[in-house]
Amino acid sequence: MSHTLKILNDGSEDQHSKGRLLAKFALAVLLTSLAITWSWSTIAAELFHAPGLGFTDAIAGTLSLTGLFYGCGLGFRLGRDREHS
Repeated sequence: MSHTLKILNDGSEDQHSKGRLLAKFALAVLLTSLAITWSWSTIAAELFHAPGLGFTDAIAGTLSLTGLFYGCGLGFRLGRDREHS
């Protein structure tokens, strides 16, 4: 797997790359949460008369799923590295 951050010649990390990565992650969480809130209120609440979903609930769900996916990926990667050593 390649490095996400750019390493400079002196060995330090490029802070602009780290800031851009964090901004992209925050934007992705925001847009995903908006999409979840809109789709839930459009489909589930109107068609099936389910209770509405708050924006904070959508953010919490998005962050939970993101953590779950990264945790599973980390577990698979650690298991694969263990097999090759």
